[in-house]
Amino acid sequence: MFEALYLPVKFVLSRLITSILFISLEKELTSLFYFLSAVAVNAKLQYAVVEAKSLSEDVHPSAGNKKKRLGNIVTEPKMPFFIVASDLVPTLEAKWGIKLIVKKTLSGSDLENCRYVHPINNMECPVVIGGDYITTESGTGLVHTAPGHGQEDYVTGLKYGLPIYSPVDDDGKFTEEAGQFNGLDVLGDGNAAVVKYLDEKLSIIMEESYEHKYPYDWRTKKPTIFRATEQWFASVEGFRQAAMDAIGHVKWIPAQAQNRISSMTSSRSDWCISRQRTWGLPIPVFYHVTSREPLMNKETIDHIKSIIAQKGSDAWWYMTVEDLLPEEYRDTASEYEKGTDTMDVWFDSGSSWAAVLGGRDGLNFPADLYLEGTDQHRGWFQSSLLTSIATKGKMEETEMVYFPKTVFNSISIGLLVDTCHLILFHFEYDHHETECLIESKEIQIGEKTEGKWKVEQEGKAPYSSVITHGFVLDEKGLKMSKSLGNVVDPHTIIEGGKNQKEAPGYGADIMRLWVSSVDYTGDVMIGPQILRQMSDVYRKLRGTLRYLLGNLHDWKFGLLTWQVENAVSYQKLPMIDRHALFQLENVVKNIREGYENYQFFKIFQIIQRFVNVDLSNFYFDIAKDRLYVGHKSFVSLKNVTESFISLGHWPSTGSFGVNTDISVTNPINLSMALIVSRFSSLKESDHEEVSLSLSLLFSLLSLTIFSGTTSFTRRSCQTVLAAHLLSLSRVTAPILPHLAEDVWQNLPFQYTIKDGSIAGFLRTEVNKVLEIARTGKLIGSSLEAKVYLHVSDASLASRLLEMCSANNDADALHRIFLTSQVEVVPSLDHELVQNISHTGEYVVEDDRVWIGVSRADGSKCERCWNYSPQVGSFTEHPTLCGRCFNVVGIQPSPAMAAAIS
Repeated sequence: MFEALYLPVKFVLSRLITSILFISLEKELTSLFYFLSAVAVNAKLQYAVVEAKSLSEDVHPSAGNKKKRLGNIVTEPKMPFFIVASDLVPTLEAKWGIKLIVKKTLSGSDLENCRYVHPINNMECPVVIGGDYITTESGTGLVHTAPGHGQEDYVTGLKYGLPIYSPVDDDGKFTEEAGQFNGLDVLGDGNAAVVKYLDEKLSIIMEESYEHKYPYDWRTKKPTIFRATEQWFASVEGFRQAAMDAIGHVKWIPAQAQNRISSMTSSRSDWCISRQRTWGLPIPVFYHVTSREPLMNKETIDHIKSIIAQKGSDAWWYMTVEDLLPEEYRDTASEYEKGTDTMDVWFDSGSSWAAVLGGRDGLNFPADLYLEGTDQHRGWFQSSLLTSIATKGKMEETEMVYFPKTVFNSISIGLLVDTCHLILFHFEYDHHETECLIESKEIQIGEKTEGKWKVEQEGKAPYSSVITHGFVLDEKGLKMSKSLGNVVDPHTIIEGGKNQKEAPGYGADIMRLWVSSVDYTGDVMIGPQILRQMSDVYRKLRGTLRYLLGNLHDWKFGLLTWQVENAVSYQKLPMIDRHALFQLENVVKNIREGYENYQFFKIFQIIQRFVNVDLSNFYFDIAKDRLYVGHKSFVSLKNVTESFISLGHWPSTGSFGVNTDISVTNPINLSMALIVSRFSSLKESDHEEVSLSLSLLFSLLSLTIFSGTTSFTRRSCQTVLAAHLLSLSRVTAPILPHLAEDVWQNLPFQYTIKDGSIAGFLRTEVNKVLEIARTGKLIGSSLEAKVYLHVSDASLASRLLEMCSANNDADALHRIFLTSQVEVVPSLDHELVQNISHTGEYVVEDDRVWIGVSRADGSKCERCWNYSPQVGSFTEHPTLCGRCFNVVGIQPSPAMAAAIS
């Protein structure tokens, strides 16, 4: 149920206030321009002239019933004739409790241009033809038309030349134009006062509350008031076709988004660029104090641009008119005042491509991707498109339309809710010499003004692809709202709530997994039950990766190439293992396609099915026998033997007259010989050692029985498992980075692709030497260090040298090591190397990497804290390094804000 709301002589919205028409059936063909309002009918409906008679002499207004109250007119001995829709006669009889006698019927078109007497000011007003919004579902079939307070009414008013009458101010109160209701709150006492006045004048049959759809402000929860106000407009007709052509060259995800933005752009002729807010980018226009004629031309805009470039856009608010005007206008500055309108925020955001892509090194136009909600086809996506089309490409002059026409803004006490959108002259991001030239003398209120606007006819969208997504709802599909208490906080999902039992912390990975699981092209739901399901899926995937890690504990990869000591070549793999790798290849291929097309929910589905069905229920199930029963390799037996020798005072292998290099002997036979020898020397009192010897002997006998052919099948299975572990880690990393990092940090073997960076594994060894230097008081922070590297392998040395001089600052070795400098030395005989006291070595395959650490060269940069010999060489910023100087040196000086007392 809505509160009562009265707009000037418009008795609708929250309560049905039946309008009474006193109609002259003679048509008037004179001008209707001076009528302040009108009543609209539907030309397709039939209407009836009815005589009203009371059914009972005891009919009285029901003052106590707030939902339904009859007006004072029903108590009159003789009621006037009314005109209502013919189909509504029976309904209105029942509702009003009076008899309606049909005297004449006529079509809605027959009523056009008839007149009625206004119930408040007694002026004659016209009957006009409205649109399909006039129905017989409720009311009387006649609708009051106020062009200053409704979109449909406004269109009808333009058709009939009705004036734009809007007696409501910015605070939602009646103005002086409302006469005796001046100062009253439209949503409060003003509505009640109008209803009371109409009833006293016998102009209300019934007041009834009813529910209907009407826009409410989402913040204040109050109904909005529509007003027609003066605004600035810019025409898009000159380049609309170019915008439509550019839309076709963009990849829209989902594809139907193209139809949505195309329909909105094709029907757009003007862009309302002005707003009445207390914040935002000002529209740089001056108004003549007396005539209200605007002053804005190339000279004024260029002058203001130069001011804003130095002092920022706030300068418009605190500087005087005299200072803001160019020199040639200073003498008449007292005759002008600054405009207070601000630019539509969509112009700000829609110009972001110019500030970001056009003003930052390393970024190219157009952007790879724009991402926002489905409501942005009329917002950011379209404003970005229009500003780009209007300012890039071939520039031609086209016509511009300046306001002095009206637009509907929707406000709710102190809050402006926009219903129209925009494009204007480029005055802030004027990188492409776009300009709007308007001579103030040409502008006259209410007229179309011709200005010069240079626009491109063959422009380009500022984005290559656009993704639109739906909105997040609660688990029941309801919109989240603080008032409803159904908001799902991402921080609570990750960290957990105050009651960890009811709201456990799931971590960032499960939050990301949920995002990947939903089809974001529509609205999505989230809640406790859904998160528990995601947690189960996550645990299953994590368990799968742990299973792979556990069964590869004795697996060895080569470091710089994919050379595997224990691997079985593809040609020698059993058929079932080849099938598993074939499935893995298809899965990885489909996942990559999902990433390329931003179809993350398909990736989620592929991974979930692959882990649960293809791996757990099939391959892992049949591979257990090979993994757990098969011979685990000589390397593990060697470790068992060496561990066995380390127990107590066990004899060494040399005492048995065998080669001490266990790797070239039969480890099983050697271990059994050791055990038997030790067992024979034990005393009966050595119960623990006797028990241990017997246990180890039994284990070795078991290995002897099951060794042989099973060793190959186990290694072939491990070959497949290793491929799955690496592939699953990589394809899940964009969605589950923490889980993938856990896997990568715990790989039982060192691995990097042939052409990949070796910096990752080197950093661990560099950190060890840095810690030695830190312990030795040589450095504190790692940025105080310079790292030296030497390798004898020419190929590896070349790769390290390339990384030291990388053009991309992110790939430079000193950035990866978090040090100030890195140098690759050609020889360890170098004099510089001899003076380095903190060193270490690391073996890579058959090559050795030497690592040394010294104090970094140069001085500390006060901005990034890196040490550099360039610090002190820049006169303007002597405490900065070269990189920071290049960043700080191009920034404009900060604006000096004026003190406001």
